[in-house]
Amino acid sequence: MQFKLFTLVMALGVSSLMAQVTISTNMPSSLAAGSNTDVEVKINKGSIANFAKYQMDVPVGVNVTEVDSKSGNFTFENNRAKIVWVSVPTDAEFTLKFKVSVTSSAPAEGAVIQKFYFLENGAKKEVEAEAMNVAFGGSANPKNLSGTTTQTKSEPVKTQPVTTTPTKTEPVKTEPVKTEPVKTEPVKTEPVTNTNASAGTPGLVYRVQLAASPTDPGKSKYAALGSGVEIAKEDGSYKVLYGKYNTKEEGLKGFEEASAKGFKGFLVKYQNGVRVK
Repeated sequence: MQFKLFTLVMALGVSSLMAQVTISTNMPSSLAAGSNTDVEVKINKGSIANFAKYQMDVPVGVNVTEVDSKSGNFTFENNRAKIVWVSVPTDAEFTLKFKVSVTSSAPAEGAVIQKFYFLENGAKKEVEAEAMNVAFGGSANPKNLSGTTTQTKSEPVKTQPVTTTPTKTEPVKTEPVKTEPVKTEPVKTEPVTNTNASAGTPGLVYRVQLAASPTDPGKSKYAALGSGVEIAKEDGSYKVLYGKYNTKEEGLKGFEEASAKGFKGFLVKYQNGVRVK
């Protein structure tokens, strides 16, 4: 009986935490092609802390840029705007700001889907807002509410046959044209160095620090993370480090992987093997 009561209390606690999360936005129900509109998203997260993520999925032809992400890491890839926080803002309610741009390739109507993720007792939780149907006024084929493309019927154009009379043509005599060969000099080209902005800074790597201990804690308790865990002795203490990433975005993905498996930590940077701030 006591075990059943404890299970019921825990379930009600988790349900209450997820119920307190709400997502609302002032996005208009109609956006014209070629428009640039400021949009706000208000998130009421209650007492949720530590790691969190917000994402907004939009149709093809609609672009989302960052205005105010509340110190989170913003990305927009594959029609998905995403903000990741290692530590979510402490305010129980905060407002995100974006600029939504509509191109002529956007559909006449499409859905906007929003989700908020957070960690609770090491488990990943998800809250999804009610999907919005927005008229974008683009030139792409409109979609009805069932998601199928509407089609219009067209009648064939009737044409009358045209009678033509053949005409006689005389062959034209042409004289051969003498051409002189043109001498060309080889063009000297300089090698072009191709830089990749997403490759990161040479010698700089991001790692996820999971723990620090005056004695060697061993790797056994971190077996769930595989061979990516390393224990390094720095300044008289042992640091438990996970992964090596060339960019901050990749480091945040590694942080998410560790968090999803129940390991808390934070990002640190190393320049040529030396820890930097």
